[in-house]
Amino acid sequence: MTQIILKDHGILPNTDCTLALAELFAEHPCDTEFIFESGDYHFSPKIFRDLRLSNTDVLPQRKIGVILENMKNIRLTGSGTRLMYEGQMQAVTMLNCENVVMKGFIIDWEKPLVSEGIVTAFTDSTVDVYIDPIAFPHVVHDLRVVFDTGPGEESPMNQWGVIQFDANTRTVRRTTGDRFQLGRMLEDLGGNVYRFASKNPDTAVGNIIVLRHNE
Repeated sequence: MTQIILKDHGILPNTDCTLALAELFAEHPCDTEFIFESGDYHFSPKIFRDLRLSNTDVLPQRKIGVILENMKNIRLTGSGTRLMYEGQMQAVTMLNCENVVMKGFIIDWEKPLVSEGIVTAFTDSTVDVYIDPIAFPHVVHDLRVVFDTGPGEESPMNQWGVIQFDANTRTVRRTTGDRFQLGRMLEDLGGNVYRFASKNPDTAVGNIIVLRHNE
């Protein structure tokens, strides 16, 4: 198996390697080990594919980070290497490949694909949620939270599919998707606290709410 050390081909940590890595893979499609240095390798939306995936919305195109296509007997070897993604991207895509192994990697995003809020108060018909403006940049338009999801990208919060975590145990609260949902925003209370409609919410002050805004 041929060994290729990425730094010998100018692919270095702390740089955007989206296109360079795809080109290197295409040049060595078989029986090759690609060795990454430790550090952060950055990926941005530069590769697009029309891919229809089960149990997802049908999007016009997917934004691809690492792409391996028509490759066989391949190893990607990291050493605590972190792959960092910008915006809503598909982290690793393997198309028509055989016997591919990845080991020693951490996958992460510059900004999370979802955001979080904290329950500050609730009644039998409302829930007040605080959203940290530093960790999860956002604005409010027409009583709707819109998140900054990447350079030049904004995405409104989905009112469905929220997941609730217990403040003390940090585990998913039982029946979270059935007995707890956020409805429409009723009021901006100031201080990044927002009041949502919610019928008989099964919640508690301090609980963490995962707020979806990804496609």
